[in-house]
Amino acid sequence: MLHAAIARRGVTLVWLKERLAERGSPVSLTTLSYWRSGRRRPEGTSSLNALEEIEDLLGLLPGELLDLVGDSRRTVPVSEPASFHSDVLLTAVQETLDELGAADVRNLRDLSATVVVDVDAQGRLRRRHTRILLQATSGTIRDIPYTDSSPEPTDLPMEIVTGAGARVSRRHDHPGGRVFGVVFELEEPLTAPDTAILDWCTELPEGFPTIREVAHGVARKNRETLIWVRFAPEAPPSWVEEFSDDGSPPIPRELAGSSVHTVRRGFGPGSFGLRWGYDDAR
Repeated sequence: MLHAAIARRGVTLVWLKERLAERGSPVSLTTLSYWRSGRRRPEGTSSLNALEEIEDLLGLLPGELLDLVGDSRRTVPVSEPASFHSDVLLTAVQETLDELGAADVRNLRDLSATVVVDVDAQGRLRRRHTRILLQATSGTIRDIPYTDSSPEPTDLPMEIVTGAGARVSRRHDHPGGRVFGVVFELEEPLTAPDTAILDWCTELPEGFPTIREVAHGVARKNRETLIWVRFAPEAPPSWVEEFSDDGSPPIPRELAGSSVHTVRRGFGPGSFGLRWGYDDAR
């Protein structure tokens, strides 16, 4: 398939090598030649990252080449996940995971994610629906831990409900009132290199501390993340901006009707999201 994609795009291996180097994923001409002929397959973490870049450079759908590697049933350990939690919450998050008896998920890869948020007429986040395509990179995975947080301490717990494919088997709300954790138990064990979809909703009760932003973090580079925020039609925000934790300045965003969305491909590790505000107090 790689050979056909290169021919269809009308590029050379030299061109591909140069573009990969520009994107920080250098691959030798010899290795590219082996991959194109099928004599070898990408096997290391850096090689798999380069394959994602090749998909983008050749105009392929995310996963078209990676899925072929997966069919070989050969996977490799991924790099140590990067933390995207703030220092303030990091201790509470770790204590919550410890209480949950959360399994080590360093062999779990986030391939893509879609986050859909509903905002009420007061401009407060009320519901967040998250769907993630996951892949086991080694071994078998049965439980997946998840934590969420409040901007300030509260006695009102978040409601975290799973969709198809998993159930909440354990829950722990940190005594500090800011971190809420659950363990998702998959309906079917996930064995490398297979994939699974994890789908859940987070509902914020009336009186919960006001949240006017949404972010999604990835511990490793993923293929694509979509964040879509839907506002009450009668109460659009005065401004919306996109932000990330890489130190770059916020980017002003325009509404499309009563919603706004952002997409990042090949993002991570780190987090990014959307925040909004109003000229008048709400």
